[in-house]
Formats: sequence, C-alpha cells, structure tokens
Amino acid sequence: IWFPSLNGVAYLLIPINYKTSEQKLLENHQHLPTKNIKQPLHLNHYGVTHTIATVGDDELEITYNLNFEPPKERNADYDLVVSRDSFENKGKRIDSKMGQLALACMQAIEPFRFSLNPNGTLEAVANHHDMVKEFDEEVPTIKEYFTGDVADKYLDDFKIGISKLSHLEQQLK
Repeated sequence: IWFPSLNGVAYLLIPINYKTSEQKLLENHQHLPTKNIKQPLHLNHYGVTHTIATVGDDELEITYNLNFEPPKERNADYDLVVSRDSFENKGKRIDSKMGQLALACMQAIEPFRFSLNPNGTLEAVANHHDMVKEFDEEVPTIKEYFTGDVADKYLDDFKIGISKLSHLEQQLK
C-alpha cells in the first residue's frame, strides 16, 4: 500500500485485514446473486407513474402496473417475462384515439421476454423475431378499428421501431 506525503511520520499502524475501496467493491460484486437463483429478488408487481409535461395543455400523468414473472417452461431461453396493464391518465381510462392505438400496438407485442446477465441487468430481448411476427399478425385487427393515414403511419413507424433489435433494446434499457 502506498501512502504519499507521510514526511515526519515515525510510526504507522495498518490493520492486518485492511482493504482498499476497490477490494471492498470487488468483494461485494462477487456476492451478488447469479441468474440461477430460484427465488426472485424482486416484487412481482409494481405501480408506475409517468408525468409528461406538454406545451399549452395540462401535463399527462400515465399510470400502469408492471408485472414480472419467471418463465413457465423449465428450460426456457429467457429469464423474465414482463407485461403491463391498467393504463390510466390521471386516474381515468385512456380514451383518446391515439392513446388507444399506442396501447393496442404495445399489447400486440407483449409480454416481453428478457434474458438477463449475471448481475441482473437486461442482456437481450429473447423473443424478438416472435414479437415482430405477432405484431404483423395483429396489424389487420388493429386496422379494423384504427383507420386513416395517421394510424397507418403510426403502425408503420411502430413496426420499424420494433424491427431493429438494437434500437428496441436501447429503448427498453
């Protein structure tokens, strides 16, 4: 251990079990749980509130439930299933046409299936190709209710957004 600027010090007591902050941090990281833990270390349900400031209008306050579940299959290629429900704006059901279109698009690709790395952070979207395929299958049903150029443009943009895996994973992190 190097201690700079100890001029004139005649005696220095250093404990036998002295650890630098880097050594302590490394030890703490070694004690983190791996992804093979059987019991989850998170709650199954969370309430989420997003407050969005808009120009000229009242701010939006979107609330929903976020649900986490382990995979149902024993040897699944993913670690976590995430879904959302109960979307509201200031305690009321979202009733705008664009809001409902956005929800319909999200529900078409849910639930998300994620692979996690050993420290518990998002590693990859596990069902990306299936997600895009499911969305393509739902588009005709969505278009039955949401018609017009604006809805078509939104659906096209949404498809482009979920088709690029790197873009999708960046948005989800």
